Amino acid sequence: MEQFGFAIIAIILIALGIAFVFAELESEEVEFFGPAAIFCLIIGVVFWFMSNPTSWLVFPEWTVIITIIIIAIVSILASFSALVTYKMIKLKKNPPHVLEIVGGIGQTIDEISREKEGYIQFHGEYWKAHSNITIGPGQKVKIIKKEGLILFIEPEEYIFCPNCGAKPNSDSVFCTNCGTRIKS
Repeated sequence: MEQFGFAIIAIILIALGIAFVFAELESEEVEFFGPAAIFCLIIGVVFWFMSNPTSWLVFPEWTVIITIIIIAIVSILASFSALVTYKMIKLKKNPPHVLEIVGGIGQTIDEISREKEGYIQFHGEYWKAHSNITIGPGQKVKIIKKEGLILFIEPEEYIFCPNCGAKPNSDSVFCTNCGTRIKS
């Protein structure tokens, strides 16, 4: 009867280990479920070997096949849990550097105005952009906001008048077209 108890404990631990693997897949925090899955699966296999499956009501040929299947499943699941746990620990030590878009400087590809969206290039990627003022192609722009896949931009330095969109003289402080102050 003692061997039968080991078998029940083994099956419970292996089932619990499998449940922890699925919980690990659903959870964002892996510090508990990964090691718990590995522990339950390995201890479950140890208890499986401590039981005497030949005394069960199963053909003796099947006990070897069942044991091989259980070992294969446990090995795969434990390896997967160990890999995910290792990767999560490594990720926590070295967090990825996310590219900060807002505040970045890009360059316009198209003319962009209130009425017409266009594209800018930012770190080698093309982004759809919108501006409240007219900005010509090839101008450096600052990204002020991001909504979905659309960037809201303004000129890094106002080369065009923000009010009427006219291009002033390079040394002008005020727009010659509408009188808006361009440079401080």
